[in-house]
Amino acid sequence: DSAASVRATDDVSSIVRVLLSGSSPVHLVEYDGLPTEFAEWWEHDGFEVAYVVAGEVESEVGGALSRLGAGDAVSYPAHLPHRHRSVGAVPARLLVIEMPTASGSGLAARAHRPEGG
Repeated sequence: DSAASVRATDDVSSIVRVLLSGSSPVHLVEYDGLPTEFAEWWEHDGFEVAYVVAGEVESEVGGALSRLGAGDAVSYPAHLPHRHRSVGAVPARLLVIEMPTASGSGLAARAHRPEGG
């Protein structure tokens, strides 16, 4: 298995796995046990699609909240500040497909806290 795994938070049940990266035209990132609290905002070049595999997710993109269930997806320009969290009784599993621009990398995203965030 060549996927890299890291803890998403201090919660040992929350794992982030980079399933596809590098020179591929898309990057695939799996969040298993998505945290229930919003993390820092992310913004970077490119475009993203977030697909809920299991559970319920609240996605905040550019200040707009969306509640998603298993089988739902949201897409957005990745330069908009964005973040996701689990909101249901079942820990959420989320797949994020990043389509970086030629000049940028979704995996080199910048985390920050915007005004009022």
